Amino acid sequence: FEEDPGDVVGRLFSVEAEVISERPLRLNMGGQEWDAYAPAPHVRDALKQGLKQELVVSYGYWKGKPQLVVEVIRP
Repeated sequence: FEEDPGDVVGRLFSVEAEVISERPLRLNMGGQEWDAYAPAPHVRDALKQGLKQELVVSYGYWKGKPQLVVEVIRP
């Protein structure tokens, strides 16, 4: 993601990630840890620490730092 972030900001990606922390939300994706945010309450409530889940995420920034925005948890 970080090589050329201008090409990926706002695009949706399907990824497999493990929730490593719920507060603050952090994901492990491919061995790399990411700050994350889940704006929808039902998505945020469904994310459980320690579970590997297929997610639809977008790449964004919060306070100048990269983060993944969790849009959907795939069944």
